[in-house]
Amino acid sequence: MNAPVARRALLGAIAVAPIATLPAVAAGATPDTAHWDRVLMHYEITKQKAERFYRATLAPLERHVPSSKAYEYYQVGTDKAGLPVLHRFTRAELLNTESVYRQTKGWKQARAEMQAYDQAYAEFDRRTGYSRIDQENDQLDIAADAALRTLLETPAPHMAALCLKLRLLTDGLDEFLYDTGPVVKAIRSDAERLGT
Repeated sequence: MNAPVARRALLGAIAVAPIATLPAVAAGATPDTAHWDRVLMHYEITKQKAERFYRATLAPLERHVPSSKAYEYYQVGTDKAGLPVLHRFTRAELLNTESVYRQTKGWKQARAEMQAYDQAYAEFDRRTGYSRIDQENDQLDIAADAALRTLLETPAPHMAALCLKLRLLTDGLDEFLYDTGPVVKAIRSDAERLGT
């Protein structure tokens, strides 16, 4: 079997096979380097796929997404001193035709802005497929985050792997890892094991 075919088969297997973390490494045992390499490759491929999709597909559209002034502050009256009373409306308030503000000029302006935005966004989405593309981008990001989490929880087989895990954890990527307890414990175990 030639190298490109073997690489393709490996990448295909990685894409299809679930990547599961190994159980904790017994004291004195060496983690599986081949497993680490597969998990690392899966993470890198998944991350690159998400980044390429964003750069090539979503980012160019984001510059053209319609904007709205509907959720800025609008005057809804004046106080006893004659100063304007400002209010930032929520979408629910603007959709509520029974709103206490419905007779104010501010509510009417904000509602008109919201309706104009909704129409402009619907047309933009119809032309570009933006909502579908944004959802696809979200799914790719979720997959990349899961691959990162799996990598961080996989026992490091050597000091370079531990350093990579620490770099990934501290490079701001961990902002997507809402429950970092297991990750921190796995990395601490690596440091304790490799440091002895």
